[in-house]
Amino acid sequence: LYHCQTRLRFTLADESKADKDGLEKLDAVKKVILNGGVFQVVIGTDVAEVFDAIQPLLKNQPGDQAVAAPAQKKSIFERVIDFVAGVFQPIIPAITGAGLLKALMALGTVTGLLDSASQTYIILNAIADSAFYFLPILLGSSAAKTFKCNQYVAMALGGVLVYPGFVDLINAAKDAGTSVSLFGLPVTLASYSSSVVPILLGVWFMSVIEHAVQKISPKAVKFFTVPLASLLAAGVVTILALGPIGTWIGNLIAAFFSWLNANAGWAVPTLVGALNPLLVMTGTHYGLIPIGINNLATAGFDTVVGPGMLTSN
Repeated sequence: LYHCQTRLRFTLADESKADKDGLEKLDAVKKVILNGGVFQVVIGTDVAEVFDAIQPLLKNQPGDQAVAAPAQKKSIFERVIDFVAGVFQPIIPAITGAGLLKALMALGTVTGLLDSASQTYIILNAIADSAFYFLPILLGSSAAKTFKCNQYVAMALGGVLVYPGFVDLINAAKDAGTSVSLFGLPVTLASYSSSVVPILLGVWFMSVIEHAVQKISPKAVKFFTVPLASLLAAGVVTILALGPIGTWIGNLIAAFFSWLNANAGWAVPTLVGALNPLLVMTGTHYGLIPIGINNLATAGFDTVVGPGMLTSN
């Protein structure tokens, strides 16, 4: 179970047991929709409160020891949308709060109510920037739930990418025109603050290592062998390979939309705005969110999700 702004979205082991008609008779329920393997109960703006009330009643949620019944087989597209929703939906409040604070600061600066050189502005900017700068840690947390691995080790992996000593080492090498190596292997001089794709690849690899070590490690020492192997292996592989690959993918996505914006800036917001109600109905609007966040992280602005959904609303 997860929720968006208005709907509870259940992935059920057996859809035949769900009483759709009974649900729709409840005063709090506006509509029930079954689409793409997701049982959607439309609540409205009170959905978060309903979600919090239902959550303690559910078992077999990520992290529980109980084993869920086999879920119905989904298409690759449905699994991709489920993955994107599971990773990005939990961090949207942090991104929203930080983004709106930056907007208020911009208004304050333009109107002269806030001095951009003041200490107040610097502190407010730290509050507004933190969700973006430490995005790898936020994504590490939500990705770990999706990949069913240790959430806190995944957050630590995200912390590796924005660790001040590591960032300073990379920046110093860039400025001096020198190189950085790890176990004699070259490290790509890339910046991972505000990045999206590198941590997703890193947590995926970490989950593979964690599950493998869980199977082979003696029970008496699992407590430290599993996190040690997971963090060390994933940290090294992410810095040497997955991080640079993720950076390249993120930059490629941003370059494509920058090109599209320069050549047909009207096209994407128009299409997103026109199709957004249908996308929300099917849950596929989550597929756009990583694009918007990646654009914010790489280019500093978004020309896809924000403008398109604004016109839709």
